[in-house]
Amino acid sequence: YEVSMRRFVITSLLSTTSSAFLFRRTSPRLPLFSTMAKLTTGEEMLQQQTWAVVGDALNPKKPAFRIAEKLRESGKEVFVVNPREKEGRCFAALKDCPSKVDVVDLVISPLVGPRIIDDMLELGIQNVFIQPGAASTDIIEKCAEVGISVHQGCVLIEL
Repeated sequence: YEVSMRRFVITSLLSTTSSAFLFRRTSPRLPLFSTMAKLTTGEEMLQQQTWAVVGDALNPKKPAFRIAEKLRESGKEVFVVNPREKEGRCFAALKDCPSKVDVVDLVISPLVGPRIIDDMLELGIQNVFIQPGAASTDIIEKCAEVGISVHQGCVLIEL
């Protein structure tokens, strides 16, 4: 069903062996597409213990900062990753994190997301939590191609 020109139209294709969903994005800025993506619930992702928050999580005025703090307050191990960081205050890449990451939380420009998904694939990270405003057709399609589980939502609301 159509919700709006800027929202995902989701048709579930549930079977007893898998829970895959068909995505169609309708937007004046993005072409119509459909692809299979492995979706999980936010609850399933939030059960994971080791997170990498990718975004400007050092700036208290940014959502990534609040997300990292809330995850830490809930007992999660959280690594802050900012590909633009040059001063060594956080990790510049996922590969720099000192232990294996269970979930990557994208709080970045959708233009940077596909590179992060490539890094996830290289490191064997299978879960991505995409915050509002960070999703793109490229990210969703890439996750579908490589079998990365996706949840789109807000940690601040769901935790």
